[in-house]
Amino acid sequence: MKKYYKWLISLGILLYLCISVVTYHPDLRAFILAGKFINQGEVFTFYDHVSKLPQDNLVKKIYGDDIFIYPPLAYLIPSAFYLPFSGVMAKITDSIIVGDSVIFRGNLAYFPLLIYKLPFLFFGILTFLYLPKLFAKKENGQLAQLIWLLAPVTLYVTAVVGQVDVILTFFLLMALIKIKKGSLGWASVFIALSALIKPLGLALLPL
Repeated sequence: MKKYYKWLISLGILLYLCISVVTYHPDLRAFILAGKFINQGEVFTFYDHVSKLPQDNLVKKIYGDDIFIYPPLAYLIPSAFYLPFSGVMAKITDSIIVGDSVIFRGNLAYFPLLIYKLPFLFFGILTFLYLPKLFAKKENGQLAQLIWLLAPVTLYVTAVVGQVDVILTFFLLMALIKIKKGSLGWASVFIALSALIKPLGLALLPL
């Protein structure tokens, strides 16, 4: 495995980047929409934005009042990644929000998708980097990294759909690492952070 490890890592990263710009799922729009509201200053009120719009508003018609269904960190983290690009991406963001059919109209690849999937790719890489800390042997850690990187479900959630489950996974991984080290206080912090993405992580609390 040592012989092919770096080659497989390089191939995996290239695969993620390529797939990110040629695939799209409508669920991504919820994070794009929340990012727009949050980066306009609605850090604590973005949940209510759509419900306060007039009934004939196009955004309200497309998304409905209950578009934001996850805890706040699920939207705040991606919005932080979108913030540096909010100015140059404003028109693209608006066009995707009201009509995502523009994405692949005459295009095989749509490179702005790389920006919108950036937070999920970032946490996928963080998970990859921290996975070996669960293992005593270096070889086992590297094998875990390859399994994580090349697993179809990881590729789908991170590069195809762009979902916060990968951020949840990172926080739970950090919790498991801290549990292994006996640092239960920090483990609780990471479990709490995971719960602010989705409450699934609370199942680890009995540990």
